[in-house]
Amino acid sequence: MRVDGLNAIFGSGAFKTEPLKLLIARYIDEDLLHLVADQHRRGRRLFVVTTNIDAQRTALWNMGAIAASDYSERLQLFRDILVASASAPGLFAPTYIQVQAGNVRFQEMHVDGAVTSNVLAVPESVLLQKVAFRSTAKPKLYIIVNGKVTPDFAVIGDGTLSIVARSFYSTVKANTRSTLIATYDFARRNGWQFRLAAIQPDIR
Repeated sequence: MRVDGLNAIFGSGAFKTEPLKLLIARYIDEDLLHLVADQHRRGRRLFVVTTNIDAQRTALWNMGAIAASDYSERLQLFRDILVASASAPGLFAPTYIQVQAGNVRFQEMHVDGAVTSNVLAVPESVLLQKVAFRSTAKPKLYIIVNGKVTPDFAVIGDGTLSIVARSFYSTVKANTRSTLIATYDFARRNGWQFRLAAIQPDIR
């Protein structure tokens, strides 16, 4: 990815977003959309999380439902959501996603889902609730974090980009720990089995 010095100062992101869009477009085509739609009809679910900056809320996208829909712009929407989910604020420009409420069409600004919810095992609205289940079997919740959740020391250069990147990922880690604690408490309160795997702190 190429750093754009002027855009880093006056624009909405330090890196050009176009290479990311081209990369996603190379792999996300109509054939892949049909495969996702087929799995969705079989009962499998694919979710992607972004952050709606306008509303300061987590947006949970049912990608299988989008792929299986008859919406004429479903391929572009699918791609836009993936771009938004990888757009760390300050590093990449936000993605504008076309939405409609009633008869009104407008654009929402979306960025990386980690800003509000890096781990979405249980919807935020039910984290503080006790949920009743008909089955006597205890649900099992497995969470795999592709990274470390503990603080990791590193010497950071005195540059805008490195400071912004380090600050963002520090925030992501802190949010991840908070969400994991809340999710564990939800599982304990409701009698769920909770299993967590993450990269050990001493791994380099």
